[in-house]
Amino acid sequence: EKGVPADRVSVIYPGIDLGEYERPVVDVAIPGIGPEHKVVMYIGSIVHPNQGVPVLVDALPRIFAARPDARCVLVGGPVSAGEEYRRKLGEDGDRLVVITGTTPEQVVALSRRADVLVHPRLACRENFSVQSKLAVYLAAERPIVATEFGDYKRLLGETGAGILMEVSPQGIAAGVLKVLDDPTLAARLASSCRPVAEEHFGMDRNVDRYLDVYQKAIAMGPR
Repeated sequence: EKGVPADRVSVIYPGIDLGEYERPVVDVAIPGIGPEHKVVMYIGSIVHPNQGVPVLVDALPRIFAARPDARCVLVGGPVSAGEEYRRKLGEDGDRLVVITGTTPEQVVALSRRADVLVHPRLACRENFSVQSKLAVYLAAERPIVATEFGDYKRLLGETGAGILMEVSPQGIAAGVLKVLDDPTLAARLASSCRPVAEEHFGMDRNVDRYLDVYQKAIAMGPR
């Protein structure tokens, strides 16, 4: 759009400290969730329109109907948005849990309880960027279901670290149920996550990438 030559463009994904996912953390109890439940989890802002949380909420009745043992956990705020989603679900509202005010350590613990992590982001211009949310999902080493858009095709689809679906409640529901109903698939997805996290989001590698960009810019000089 801006007419910048391709050789002047570098893409570096958000870096995170993967060590946070290697250190032991205290389990976080989730109200209404027992060991018998399958947890469909989203982590992040639950009101930002680009994140597509309403798409996930609209998918939940299909998921709950097919899997009565399924529960959805939204880790993020505000509380008012969560209550509105619960009202929208009607009689299924008690199957949706909203957790706010978490620490980074609690997010790590919560992510590990997920049977599937979902990012139903919309196919819009703003979502060509890749957020640290995906780094958190990959570092948690849990199966991922996301919408097929932008670099998610490269980071999740081509690597086998996730299932990519169309941006619709039907698509998200189908992807989630596919993971919940196939333990072998779920295990394969989970095992593919860590290598992608290390390669594209590990802070140590990102430091080197930033240094390479600066060195390249210095070598090339002004345009």
